[in-house]
Amino acid sequence: YDNSNSVYDESDAPFNIVSAAITPPTIPSIVVSLDPTTPASQNVSAGTVGVEFARIRVSAGSLAVNNLNNIQVGSDSPNAAKILQNLKVFDGTTQLGSTATVLSYNGSYYYAWIPVSGVSIPAFTSKTFRIVADVTTTASGQARAGITGWNFSGNGATVIPASTAIYGNMM
Repeated sequence: YDNSNSVYDESDAPFNIVSAAITPPTIPSIVVSLDPTTPASQNVSAGTVGVEFARIRVSAGSLAVNNLNNIQVGSDSPNAAKILQNLKVFDGTTQLGSTATVLSYNGSYYYAWIPVSGVSIPAFTSKTFRIVADVTTTASGQARAGITGWNFSGNGATVIPASTAIYGNMM
C-alpha cells in the first residue's frame, strides 16, 4: 500500500485478472399457477353452457413472452369427454384461439390443443386465463378442467413448474 491506498504486487507470482460476465436469459419463461379467484366447487346441471372451471395465472419472467402458439386444455377426470365439450380459453373477455369441441384421451388424461396467436405477456407481468366449457346434456358425475400444456414457436420458453397440469375445482 502507498499513501493513496493503491495496492501493488511486488512478487514474482503470475496472476490473471478474470472478469465474470452476467449473461441475460435468451429464452422467455412463464410461471403458471391456479389463480386464487378460481371458482369454488359447485353443482352444475347437465346442459349448462359457459361454466368457468379455472383461472390460471401466467407470469412472465425477465423477457416478454410473445411466442405462445398453442394452449392444451384438458381434464384428468374419469369420463371427462362425456361431461365436457366446447372448451375455451379467455384472456379477460377475449377468447384465445378456437373452441375445442371434443377432448381426446392419451392414456393419462383428456386433452385438446387450441392454436393461439397474438398473445403477449410483457416481462415481469401476469395474465389470468379463464378456462370455460359447456357441460353436456347427458353429463353424469363430476369433472374439473384446466391447462395441461403449452407450446411456443421459435426457441420456445421455459414453463415453471415443468410438465404440470393446472386444474380448477371439481364441478
